[in-house]
Amino acid sequence: MHANRHDQIDAQKPPGLLRELFARDGWAVLFFALSTIVVELGTFGVALAAGANLLGATMACLAACVVWLALASAVFAASGRDTLGSLVRGGIVADASGVVLLTLWLVCARHAEENAPSYVTLLGAVKIYAVLAAMALLSVAAVRVPSREPTRYVAAVIVSVLMAAACAGPFWSGGLLRLVEEPARQQFVRQLVYWNPFYCVLDAVVRQTGVVWHQLPVLYRITRIGDYVAAPPPVWHAAAWRFALLAAILSAGKFISRRLTRRPRRN
Repeated sequence: MHANRHDQIDAQKPPGLLRELFARDGWAVLFFALSTIVVELGTFGVALAAGANLLGATMACLAACVVWLALASAVFAASGRDTLGSLVRGGIVADASGVVLLTLWLVCARHAEENAPSYVTLLGAVKIYAVLAAMALLSVAAVRVPSREPTRYVAAVIVSVLMAAACAGPFWSGGLLRLVEEPARQQFVRQLVYWNPFYCVLDAVVRQTGVVWHQLPVLYRITRIGDYVAAPPPVWHAAAWRFALLAAILSAGKFISRRLTRRPRRN
């Protein structure tokens, strides 16, 4: 009787791993989540306060979601003591962005006109979250490749720069396009579009917003992609599965490397 009672009490307690994880990473994760929500919803609010319409503020908020995750997720993940700590610290940026996306969905649905669609639908929010989650997974996997903690922060900076470069592909690729000849030029532009998470995020809501990023007049004036070759239409899941696949490859390589280094040597 007493043994069963003690077993029931122990079963009701949170697992030791979860208690340890909360004690070690809880406050940091809470801070990262709040900072993400403040940055992204703050961008939405500032855009509205500056006189932008709901569509413009929504586009600004989506851009903030992508750019903030590209810059912050890897740095947050590098501060984790182990793989699980890095996962929760880096992944909370995507999860907090999911809260922002749900907020956008509710706001857009409430203010949508009778004959106009909501700019962010629930399905669109799910698609965008999938892209952001894949970005976060890649950031975590990349910073966990180095074994030493200081090197992880170096890796985090490199990952953040590469993520930002992927988002800004149209702005730095003009010089390279002059050097690349057909048919490689078409394939080069294709990869620029499909590895660009912001392109893919906008494609998730393109039917509602009507915004095709690389067809905006302002981009024709400040980028060179349209001068050399027509960019293919983006696909919302293109960046998501590419980032997820690369994260899986890095994680598998790290796992295999650990197993090989831990294997005892035979005499």
